[in-house]
Amino acid sequence: MTHLRQLMLDELQRRNYSPSTARCYLHAVEDFAKYFHRSPERLGPSHIREYQVHLFRDRKLSPGTIQTHCAALRFLFVKTLRRSYLLDEIPFPKRPRKLPTVLSPEEVARLIDSAQNLMHRTMLMTLYATGLRRAELCHLKVTDIDSERMVTLPHELSGLILQNKRLLYDLLYRTSAATMLELARDPKHLGADIGFLGVLHTWGQNLEHHPHVHYIVPAGGLTLDGSRWIDSSHRFFLPVHALSRVFRGKFVAGLKQLFAQGKLQFHGSQQHLAVPGRFPSFLRQLYQQDWVVYAKPPFGGAEHVLNYLARYTHRVAISNHRIVAFEDGHVSFRWRDYAHGGKKKVMTLSAHEFLRRFLLHVLPGGLVRIRHFGLFANRRRSAALERCRVLLGATACAEPPEAPSLRCPACSGIMLVVERLTRGQLYFYPSLTSAQPRRCSVDSS
Repeated sequence: MTHLRQLMLDELQRRNYSPSTARCYLHAVEDFAKYFHRSPERLGPSHIREYQVHLFRDRKLSPGTIQTHCAALRFLFVKTLRRSYLLDEIPFPKRPRKLPTVLSPEEVARLIDSAQNLMHRTMLMTLYATGLRRAELCHLKVTDIDSERMVTLPHELSGLILQNKRLLYDLLYRTSAATMLELARDPKHLGADIGFLGVLHTWGQNLEHHPHVHYIVPAGGLTLDGSRWIDSSHRFFLPVHALSRVFRGKFVAGLKQLFAQGKLQFHGSQQHLAVPGRFPSFLRQLYQQDWVVYAKPPFGGAEHVLNYLARYTHRVAISNHRIVAFEDGHVSFRWRDYAHGGKKKVMTLSAHEFLRRFLLHVLPGGLVRIRHFGLFANRRRSAALERCRVLLGATACAEPPEAPSLRCPACSGIMLVVERLTRGQLYFYPSLTSAQPRRCSVDSS
């Protein structure tokens, strides 16, 4: 048994298994040998079946633990002892899948109705907690640099981005942020260190792929030595033509670097870019185009900008109120046609096409959609914002008073005001007060 243990350990190390996995496998094999009081080399299919029944019936182990034992036996017999014919004799146990608790239609309706308002409130709290709280906004003029037009990427990049989401969304963030930081520090423009918050969007009103970043930028910044505050021009924050050219150069340079490192993937309609010489030619065509940049001031102040972005920080592509109907396998939804003056229209798509467009905007796991740069970066936000308040002679704004808690007349528990409805809302949505179960829709938040 000692010789077999060393043989199995050598095989585990040769295949670069982790130390914890090696310990689990060796322990499981030793337990298997102790059960029959003989070396595993002298055991066969009938012994394996008897041992698995013992784990289930006598020891009552969980399916996950038994899977570990089975994996260890597979490695022992198939990889170490080279008995590949025993692979089918060591099946993995089926793990039970627990179904979620099913709510009634009335409970689902109340849950969806409350979640919409609570989600909006949670998103606002997220934006405030990440550095743009009311206290910081009270004395900082804020300009909304609308990246739907500011860092709009050429449509020709859409297919490549969809096949390399994590790399190219990160590149979009890094190059656009570096562009603003670089131009803001240039003495020819602002000569200041600025801070800003970005929220990644990947969709347009018609649900097509349209990656862009919304940035909220205070109208000014600190001098590079932090000695004073510099206000931006009343006419513009940074020159949009310079932003366009610098951003285009940085993004194309980033694409070249990723291609040279072999990190980009090319599949389907993008396979032709993998042919030698095609990708550099593709980049030259992109560089010859004008990349549109646009900046605008907020119409209703900093609070208005935060309220606007808060509706989209945790929502994907479309919300329930825009969906008009789902009939005969087709989905109809409202959208704004900005190419024709922002007219409101209704688009009808097949269910398959609607789902295809919606799934275009599912981000890779762990990709951060809300990011902070410059003065708002996590490692320097507290000290930088405190310095800004000192230089502006500002004090922290008083927080709004908390609403008095309401008590339930039945159980005396604390009640949470989810939403206050006007008479007009009750008139146009009679199902809110109807005793009949209301028809529920799936929330895309």
